[in-house]
Amino acid sequence: MRDPALRRVVGGIYLSFLLPALMGLFAQIGGTKQPQIWRAAFIALSAIGCLCTLRLLARARGDHFLTWQQAAAALLYAPSRPRLSC
Repeated sequence: MRDPALRRVVGGIYLSFLLPALMGLFAQIGGTKQPQIWRAAFIALSAIGCLCTLRLLARARGDHFLTWQQAAAALLYAPSRPRLSC
């Protein structure tokens, strides 16, 4: 992969699988006894996902389909208040 633009897109795809996996891992580590662990991880990983997606959005200004697709992905990473049902 010599093209830097292609490398960034591939990295974004990689992150779209890695970040939710890490969220699940930290949710299992924290569990119900230490919810601050997974809550902090969800906030940090959501922020990383948003920043990376917005950075890709800034680089894809000419392609409107790609822009809308990445904007939808950024909304998915927007941190929301976690709710516990205990």
